[in-house]
Amino acid sequence: MNHRLVITYIHEYDDRGAASGNVKTQSIPIRQLKQSEVFDDVFGHKLEVLSMDEQELIFKYRGKLFSLNKEWQVLGTVFFSLPNEHVHETYRMTFHFENLYTH
Repeated sequence: MNHRLVITYIHEYDDRGAASGNVKTQSIPIRQLKQSEVFDDVFGHKLEVLSMDEQELIFKYRGKLFSLNKEWQVLGTVFFSLPNEHVHETYRMTFHFENLYTH
């Protein structure tokens, strides 16, 4: 299987109506996703693989459990928001598998 796990980090920032955003992507080849494997720096946090088989990947990231099914669909988004009176920041993470074959 020629897949990779793609993690997308989306940061949106709004300061009194002046908004900006930033999107970064990091990927891990599927051959590296083994049970008990820990990736120390996935956007500054650990990603721990709890189990991986033909049907499903279960992993822990930022204290939350995620499961991706055999269809390799996006199943999880985490929102981290730090609002105050003038500034609002939102951090979102998405996880999905991508097939590297062109056909």
